[in-house]
Amino acid sequence: MKKAKSVGIIAVIALLCAAVFFGFWFFDNWPLRFRSQFDAFFGKGNWQCVSNEFKRTTIQLPHSLDDSQTFFDTWKISFTDRFGETQTCDISALTLKLNHAKYNILSRKRLSAKQALTLEFMYNSFDLAGEEIRREILGSLLPEAEADCMNVDISFRNGNPPPKLYSALVKEPWFNAADVSAAHYLESDLYDFYIEISVSDYRFKQLSDAQQDHLKGSLSAIETALKDRYGDYTDYEITLPDGLTAEYSAASAIPN
Repeated sequence: MKKAKSVGIIAVIALLCAAVFFGFWFFDNWPLRFRSQFDAFFGKGNWQCVSNEFKRTTIQLPHSLDDSQTFFDTWKISFTDRFGETQTCDISALTLKLNHAKYNILSRKRLSAKQALTLEFMYNSFDLAGEEIRREILGSLLPEAEADCMNVDISFRNGNPPPKLYSALVKEPWFNAADVSAAHYLESDLYDFYIEISVSDYRFKQLSDAQQDHLKGSLSAIETALKDRYGDYTDYEITLPDGLTAEYSAASAIPN
């Protein structure tokens, strides 16, 4: 009888341990825990987690001279973009880990896991919106080899956005991989977003001298095309080789 009772207690303990382990695993497995959010951003049935890496990094804790090791997950997500092409992107818990190391649980700057995930989605949406600009605007002005040299992204001013931005952003109907565009960010009053265009040094060096000269001579045409496309919401910073730059914000009428 005592033996049966002992076996029962061991079984209960084992089940409790398994339940705790599963709870921690589920809590840290974002593609599973936040499956509905992944479905909303990438499209239900349009994405899959193709790998999961457990990485380590060194951080410095606030009010401490000592470095600390922290571990975080990175998930590689495969999905089909609006152009029908298969893309992969990384969703990482590193920002959440760094944020929690810096801010205590009572801080207004502390991110929740869902807000950190939305931040990851936001950066991936910047790439998607930038690709739209590169294809539809730069691709119409430049030969393919020159357009392929261009890095196009959405960025923001005034430092890192507060956590409340991500809570608001995820509610926007356009905030998903299929619909997001540069216009959505430029027209949004959630934060100060703008278009950032630069050139890949490596790819630029692969161009002929004539192609390089043509690309550098395209600055004015690029500016005109952006203004025609985004009108009163136009906001950009462009950096081309040899110190060629341009900056414009329709809201503040920054002169070229």
